[in-house]
Amino acid sequence: MADQGPAFRVDFGDVRGRIRPLHSANNGPLCLGGLMDLSDGFRELGHPMLRLHDCQWPADLMVDIHAVFPDPDADPDDPASYDFAITDDYLKAIVDLGMGIEYRLGCRIEHTARRRNAHPPKDFNRWARVCIGIIRHVNEGWAGGHRWGIRHWEIWNEPDIPPGCWSGDWASYYDLYVTAARAIKAACPDVLVGGPAYAYANDDHAFVEGLLSACKERGAPLDFFSWHTYAGRDLSIWERRARTMRDLLDAHGFTGTPTHLNEWNCCPDGDWQDWPTFARGLNGPRGASGVATSLALFQDLPIDEAFLYTADTLVYGLYTREGERQKNWHAVSAFSRMLETPLRAAAAGSDAAAGLGLLAGLSEDGRTAQIMAGRYVAEGPTPAGLSVTGLPWTGQTRVTLHQLDADHDLAPIRDTIVPAGDLRLNDALPPATVRLYRLTPA
Repeated sequence: MADQGPAFRVDFGDVRGRIRPLHSANNGPLCLGGLMDLSDGFRELGHPMLRLHDCQWPADLMVDIHAVFPDPDADPDDPASYDFAITDDYLKAIVDLGMGIEYRLGCRIEHTARRRNAHPPKDFNRWARVCIGIIRHVNEGWAGGHRWGIRHWEIWNEPDIPPGCWSGDWASYYDLYVTAARAIKAACPDVLVGGPAYAYANDDHAFVEGLLSACKERGAPLDFFSWHTYAGRDLSIWERRARTMRDLLDAHGFTGTPTHLNEWNCCPDGDWQDWPTFARGLNGPRGASGVATSLALFQDLPIDEAFLYTADTLVYGLYTREGERQKNWHAVSAFSRMLETPLRAAAAGSDAAAGLGLLAGLSEDGRTAQIMAGRYVAEGPTPAGLSVTGLPWTGQTRVTLHQLDADHDLAPIRDTIVPAGDLRLNDALPPATVRLYRLTPA
């Protein structure tokens, strides 16, 4: 049995800013060609933004450049060269939810032996004009379009991975990024252009060094920097890589450029080549506890936006192929509920290496307090309960405990009235568990 460690501690008398809504995700609510609409679940979670990559239509009939602009030799200035219909439907479902969009320009990853689209465009200037046509359609009403105000536009996905995402060399990607970013910004100055959806955030970072140098030397905008990481059993990976990405940007003079961790998840078992084991770990109580714990840990890291991969019905997703909510959906729900009490209170006990995360918040009116505690793995000490001080009311407190584990989907498992004053909750926190405490005056 693991040794018992110090107690989690929360002081609601010490407010330290606000809880950051870092629960954005990848992809929208329409799946199976529109036969499945998960908008109700998306609305409940309240994702701030949705990044569009590997969208589960499931065929690549929308969003990707080759779907929207099927003939690469066509005239980018002619509305007849585009097929916007299915993409418009997909985007509208997100717009109707009031969520922001980060639109990935390019193509999805191709795992097949033969790649159709993961190649450098034949003409970078023409490709940039196609991107401008898409932006003008969704934002400026061009070609029978809309005025949806989509701000974030990402150039390609994981070009540092050959050949599934990019069959060219690094220099060719730098050329594409510089060409497209400058052209888009000149034509649509109000949008934000970024990339590169950097996959290998654990290598020597020569790819990123080259891109940042190219942007500086050639005057290309980098309005946000996107990168990817998936955690195994060690959640300290988030801090190592987040700080490395921030340091790289700062060292090259991009001190004001936000970082977007726009693909992340927690994969406690196996790898993606062993789908049954992988999926059970990812979508079950262990993966779910990793998601909630990570969202707590992200609060103190130099991550400006974080997008879970994915919010839809992919193997990595929050829903089964049949649209049922999985354990990881309820993990995001636990964090989303914390935003009902957005004033962040001082909390001690988070430990990434031990898989422990603690987050506490107070409502604006001081009448509700909440605490989310997550434990990802069995290794390391078991927290010795939870001590709570500084509640902004006198008298008794009602404590309602919701739990996410193998047997509960964030269901209320206890509702008690405790005496006035500081609280000591002696609940042991097992691994693969998320607890959400709701405290109100009795």
